Parts: sequence; structure tokens; C-alpha cells
Amino acid sequence: MPGVPKSVHLTAFTLLSIAAGELNVKSHERKRMINRYTDHAANERTYLAWIRTSIAIMAFGFLIEKFEFFLSSFGNKINGTYHFNASESAEQIAFGFFLAGIAIIFTSTIRFFLQKKAIEAEKVVSYSSKTADVLLSIIMLCLGLFVAFYLWHMVFTN
Repeated sequence: MPGVPKSVHLTAFTLLSIAAGELNVKSHERKRMINRYTDHAANERTYLAWIRTSIAIMAFGFLIEKFEFFLSSFGNKINGTYHFNASESAEQIAFGFFLAGIAIIFTSTIRFFLQKKAIEAEKVVSYSSKTADVLLSIIMLCLGLFVAFYLWHMVFTN
């Protein structure tokens, strides 16, 4: 029909086919849908959140080391006198943050595949605190305590 968009023709044809019983929508949708799709999507979102967190932690370690380098170079160039006492542990701290980021990626990947296996299982699996979840929480807690202690030490002892 002239003047009527093509999508309207398709929609009208589809509705007529459904009314005539020629197209079974429910069986057609089941073939395309992944079993427990929402559970798998939630598992993947959680995994990607941990990956983003680990990238941020590694970037923070890189930032600490580069900022230390910037301050030491800048401190040496002011009137020829040394104004900044560079911390010798900046590289160690940055390396520690990189290791923590790698540990989080490793642990969250294991957690992702364990949760995926549990979602795909036909039997009912009770959710309890898994070792991977506890390990990820401990890593984050240690990083937070380390940063708090390091800042307290830098502020109150210098």
C-alpha cells in the first residue's frame, strides 16, 4: 500500500499469521532464549565490575609511582635545592597494587566460571559465601587498610 511504512505491513502480516495459528510465538521465543538468561547476565555484570575494579587498582598503583617521580623531579629543580624527600617505597607500593589487581582478576575469573557452572546445573544449589568472594573481600580490605596506614604515616611522621 502506498504511503504506509513497510514495518506496518510486516506487523500486520505477523499479527494475521499469529491469529491464523501459522506462527507459534512461544515456541519460537524459547528456541532463541538462553536458559536462565537473567542469572547469567547478572553473573557477567558482577565479573565485569570486578575487572573494572582491578583495572582501577592497577591504575592507582601506576599513579602513585608516577606522581612520586613527578614530585622528585620537580623538587630537584626549585632553586637548585632539594625540597622533596622521595619515598623509596613508591615502586614497591605500585608493584603491590599491580599484584593485587592481578589477584583480583584471577580470583574473579574463577568465581565467574564457578557461578556459571552453578547456574547451568539442573539441581538446586544453595548460595553460601564462597572462598573466592571472601578472598576478593580480603584483598580489597587489605588494600584499603594499607592506603589508610600509608597516608597516616606520610602525614603524621613527616
